[in-house]
Amino acid sequence: MHKYIKKFLLDCSYINDYYNYLVDKTKSLQYVGITNEWLIDNYYLIVEYKKSIYDDRRGISKKLSKSNSIYEIILNIVKNNEYNINYKTLVKEINSYQRKQGLYFSYKEISAIPEILLFIYISRLTEICKESYKELIANEKVLHIVDSLEDNSDVNVFINNDFD
Repeated sequence: MHKYIKKFLLDCSYINDYYNYLVDKTKSLQYVGITNEWLIDNYYLIVEYKKSIYDDRRGISKKLSKSNSIYEIILNIVKNNEYNINYKTLVKEINSYQRKQGLYFSYKEISAIPEILLFIYISRLTEICKESYKELIANEKVLHIVDSLEDNSDVNVFINNDFD
């Protein structure tokens, strides 16, 4: 299996675990934030993409076998556009790159772009989930400290807790 597919499946696994964590929080009526609510509402898309990639992993691996250089190029284009990319911008940037470098991508490389974009965006979503998880844990610590203060009204409880 190609390294990009393996990373994609690992990212999907992390997102799945995080999704389950969020569902548990919402079941106990805890606020998870708008970004996390988006993930809960749209999680089915990730499941569908994961199934699609897994089912066609051999064909996608063949496509990606000669596409290592285009992956980095697409990643740079997406990052330079702050993950806000559309078809027109992508084509313009790829054409510009090809002209400047004097090299042209093969059909196999071009046909791998949809999967490459999916891998890039799922990777970014995983990063966002990890950041959000840290924030939720920090919020839980603060709430626990506040609850302790309300129960004890002892300032030492607040001072002796570890948090940023």
